[in-house]
Amino acid sequence: MRINLNIIILTLSFALLLINEGKIYAGQKDTVSLKMLFMGDIMQHDGQIKAAYDPTKGTYQYDDCFRYVAPIIKSADIAIANLEVTLAGPPYKGYPQFSAPDALAQSVKNAGIDFLVTANNHSLDRGKKGLERTLDVLDGLDIPHTGTFTDSLSRTQTYPYLYQKGDFEVVILNYTYGTNGIKITPPNIINYIDHQTIINDLAKAKSLKPDIILVFMHWGQEYKSLPNQQQKGLANLCFDHGANLVIGSHPHVVQPIVFNKDKEGKNRMVTYSLGNYVSNQRSRYKDGGLMVEATFKKSLSSDSTWLDDSRHHLTWVYRTSSPQQFHILPASLFEHDTTLLTTQLERDKMALFLADSRELFHNHNVGIREQRTFPQIDYLEFIKGYGGHPLAVSHKAHTTPHSLAGTTTPPESKISPEIASSSHSILPAAQYKIQIIATSRSVHPGGLPEKYQDMVSSESAKNGIQRYFIGDFDSRVLAQQALNDIKANTKYKDAFLVQIDTDK
Repeated sequence: MRINLNIIILTLSFALLLINEGKIYAGQKDTVSLKMLFMGDIMQHDGQIKAAYDPTKGTYQYDDCFRYVAPIIKSADIAIANLEVTLAGPPYKGYPQFSAPDALAQSVKNAGIDFLVTANNHSLDRGKKGLERTLDVLDGLDIPHTGTFTDSLSRTQTYPYLYQKGDFEVVILNYTYGTNGIKITPPNIINYIDHQTIINDLAKAKSLKPDIILVFMHWGQEYKSLPNQQQKGLANLCFDHGANLVIGSHPHVVQPIVFNKDKEGKNRMVTYSLGNYVSNQRSRYKDGGLMVEATFKKSLSSDSTWLDDSRHHLTWVYRTSSPQQFHILPASLFEHDTTLLTTQLERDKMALFLADSRELFHNHNVGIREQRTFPQIDYLEFIKGYGGHPLAVSHKAHTTPHSLAGTTTPPESKISPEIASSSHSILPAAQYKIQIIATSRSVHPGGLPEKYQDMVSSESAKNGIQRYFIGDFDSRVLAQQALNDIKANTKYKDAFLVQIDTDK
C-alpha cells in the first residue's frame, strides 16, 4: 500500500501547530503578560460638583480631571478603582451623603478605567434608590462592577466576578467594613467584611480555576498612615485562602505596600490603602493617592500564572482657583513642573505630599518601587573652584522628555583674572558626581552607607530645584562603581552620573 507523502507532511505540520491542547499556535509566544492598575477613592465633594458644572450648557463634565492620568490608565490591561459615591440622581451633593452626576461615571470610562468596586461606607448614602440607580447607571455605560447587588439572585449569578482579558481570567471580590450605620433595605445586598463569608467566597473563586484572585477591601482607620492589626489579619486570611492580591481603600491617606512571597515561594502583594484618587480634601496627607501596577505572567504551555513585578505611581490632586478645576497629576510627569503648577504654594504642597509619602514608603514598603522620572541633567551648572573661588562653567543641559519645565540656559561665563592668577589650580581634580535626588525643597538625604555620607553635596539650579550629589570622582570607572553600589544597596534607584563640564 502506498502512503501519500503529502498527507503525512500535512498531518505532521498540523500536529506541530497544536501544542498543549491547542493553547499554543505557531508564531505565538509561550509567555503572555497582564498589567493590572489599581486606583483609590473616587469621591465628589461639593466643590468638585460645582467645578464640573458648565452653566452655559447646563451639564457636568469631568474629563479634565482625568486627562493627565488617562495615558497611564489606558496603558494597563485592566484598570480598577473604588467608586466612593452613589449615582443617585439630583440633588447632587457631597459629604456626608454623596450623590454625584452621572457624567462622573462617563468620564471614568473615558479615562480608561475598566472596572469599579462599589462596596464602601458610602454605598447606602441615598438608601435603596441610590444603590440601585448607581448599578443601573454603571450597567447602562457597560462598566462592570461588584460589591453591591440589587438582590440575592444577582449576587449568586455574578459573584465572585470573573473578568476575562485575553488569555487571563481574574476573579474580583469586594467587601466593606460598614455603611456608616445605615441599614440595608432588602432585597439589596452589600458585601460586608465577615471572615466566614470571605472564606466561602474564596473557595468558590478557586473552584472557577482563575489565573488571578483579587480581593478589594474597604477597611482600616481613617487618616492613619499605617495599617492596623485587623487589616493585617484580613490580608493574611485572604492569602491563606487563595488570594494573589489584596488592595485596600478607605483611610483617605496612603498606606504601605508589601510585595513578598508566601510559604510556597509565590509572589503576592497587599496595598493597605491607595488614598484619595480624587477628592476635595486638601489638608496634609489627604490631597493625593496611589496608582499601583501589578504585572502577571502566564505560561500557556504549563498553564501556570505568577505575579512578576509591581510598581507604584504617586498622584496628587491639583485644584486650580480661577476657574476652579480638579486635576489628578502623576508625580512622574509633574513633580518639577512649572507650566501647569504656576505658583510656588501649589508646588510646595505637592512636594510635601510626595516627601511624606516617600518617607512612609521608604520605612515600610517591601519589594516595590516607585515609577518616577528624575530630571536628567548631564552637566553641572557650576562647580566650586579652589580657595573658595566659584568656578563658572558653560552649561550643557540634556533633559528627558518629562524634565524640568521652564529650564533656561545661563550665559557662558569667563574665569575671572583673579582666579586665573591664583596659586590654586583652576582645573578641578573631580570630573564626575552622582546625582541621587532632585527636589523642589531642601531635604537631608538619608539611607546612605557611611562611606558616602561625607561625600554629599547640594546645589540650587536656576529653576529652583535643589539637586543632591555624591562625589567627587576623578575617574569615570570609580564613579560608575560607586553608582552601581548606590543603586543596588540604597533607595536611590534612579541615581545617575553627572559629568562636570570644564570647557570655557
